[in-house]
Amino acid sequence: MAKQIALFNHKGGVSKTTTTFNLGWMLAKKGKRVIIVDCDPQCNLTGMVLGFKKCLEINKNHPQSWGNLGICLAMLGKKEESLKAFNMALAIDPSYSPAKTNRILVESLKEGEELKEEKFVSINFNKEKFLHQKSFVNKN
Repeated sequence: MAKQIALFNHKGGVSKTTTTFNLGWMLAKKGKRVIIVDCDPQCNLTGMVLGFKKCLEINKNHPQSWGNLGICLAMLGKKEESLKAFNMALAIDPSYSPAKTNRILVESLKEGEELKEEKFVSINFNKEKFLHQKSFVNKN
């Protein structure tokens, strides 16, 4: 019988995605058959496994993948390509505030200058947006 491993935590930024990716990769490297299921609407795990460009081939209208691609391109020093990716994210969802914020940050860079990870903060945008839409959440 197959073994199942599930990683779950309500809190964002606790390395669920990274741990899942690395655990699956190492088990596969040891010859185990692995299936990884990404249930997060941000699709970061899918992006790590397939690459965000591949995710966008599957669904061109996923603003989070465009935003994540924008960050990746900015970290490579590709300012203009990064800005185009953020523009695509915002064309799909004008309220997607991470793309707005990250676009402003990338605009401050020079072409060829790499975005450093310490310049931005990771958030769980969709989780917060979803939770605040629920009637049982205190909106104070």
